[in-house]
This record gives sequence, structure tokens and C-alpha cells, in this order.
Amino acid sequence: MGQLGPLWPTLSEPQTRNPIPQTPYCFWPGVCISGVWAIQFLYEQFYQARLSQVFMTVLSATLLVFLVLDPVGNVPAFLCILKDTEPERQRHIIVRELLIALFVLVFFMFLGRYILLILRISEPALSISGGIILFLIAIRMIFSSVSEMFVGGPAGEPFIVPLAVPLIAGPSAVATVLLLMAREPHRWLEWLAAVVLAWFFAGVILLFCAPLRRLFGQRGLTAMERLMGMILTTVAVEMFISGVFELVSRSRQF
Repeated sequence: MGQLGPLWPTLSEPQTRNPIPQTPYCFWPGVCISGVWAIQFLYEQFYQARLSQVFMTVLSATLLVFLVLDPVGNVPAFLCILKDTEPERQRHIIVRELLIALFVLVFFMFLGRYILLILRISEPALSISGGIILFLIAIRMIFSSVSEMFVGGPAGEPFIVPLAVPLIAGPSAVATVLLLMAREPHRWLEWLAAVVLAWFFAGVILLFCAPLRRLFGQRGLTAMERLMGMILTTVAVEMFISGVFELVSRSRQF
């Protein structure tokens, strides 16, 4: 029999191993570029979707607050109340009242929910009451003229009442901003942008109330006010129904 060799190699013997394939250096830059491109693509898609969602939210909220402010319906009332004031002084009064109204709306938007907590008013109750107020305002916009409410009022230059409150920042506008903030308080920046935009467009209409009345006439302003009232009626009914459904769902949980 021949001499058997050792079962495993000794330390002095060279050991042969399978060579590890080396990754080419050009592979890693390609992976990095592809990863960066994928991250950028996903970020752009998310950013565009988020931006589109924010835009639609601000647009719908702006339209809602604009309808509630009812600048077209307030044009006859402003002209009736400021008929004995000089045209140049009228603009200063309107700007002042608009700023006061904006302060009132922003104040209730940020501090109104704490007032609701102190008074223990739930969100469904606010939604139902806001829907009722909006519905009454919409009915008034359709079937009556707001200027008739202030005929024979106190003489002199108006201050806060009735231009800023309740014509601009009335109960319906306050209830609307309260409801927006109570439902989704984390979107306060979007609600603030909507309130400021609606206030700005309403202010432009009220500042040029006299030229608008000459341009459209009383019949044209009345027709636009009634159209806005019809749109606001559907919003009020939807707000009322959502409040009732939320109240029923909460009562079932208990």
C-alpha cells in the first residue's frame, strides 16, 4: 500500500481558494445615480400630490368663506349706509371696517375652539347650528334685500357696527371659520390662507361698490346675490346633514 497523505493541509502548505468576483467600479455610480433619481421621482410625485391637495383645499375653503361673506349682497347696504359720506372718505371707512372684520375672523379662528371647549360645545352641535345659520342667511340672500335691514339707522359715520360686524364678519362667517378650525386644526395655515383670500376678494368688491352698482345695476346685483344664496343653501344643508350624521355616530358609540 502506498503512503497516504495528510487528511488536511498543514499550515506551511499554500491553500487555494475560489477567487471572489470583483464588482466593476462603474457599477456603483450607476446604483447611486439610480437611487437618487428614484428618491427624487418619489419626492416629486408626493410633493405634487400634496400641493394639489392643498390647492384644492384652500380653493374650496376660500369659495365657502367668500360666499358666506356675501360681498355682492352687501353692496346695497354699504351704499345705503355711506350715502351721506364723501367718496374719498368712503374708501377709508371701508378699508378700516374690512381690517376690523379680518381681525374678528382670525381671532375666532384661532381662539374660538378654546371658547367652545370652555362652553362645552361639541363639533356636531357647531356643525348643525352653523348649517342652520348659513341656511337662514342664504334664504335672506334669495328672498330679501340686506339694505332694508339698515334703513333708518343711526346717523353719523359707522364704526364696527354694522359694516364690520355683522355685515362682513357676521354670525355665519364666524361659525364657518370656527367649524373649519374645529374639524382639522392642524391645517390652520390653509384655513388662514383661505380666510385672507376670501376677505381680499370681498374687500375688492366692496371698495368698488359704487362702480359695480353703475355697471350691473340693481337688478344685476340682486340676481348675483340670489345665485350666491342658492349655492350657499346647498352648503348649509350639507353642513347640517354632516353634523347630524356625526352626532348619530357618536351616540351609537355610547
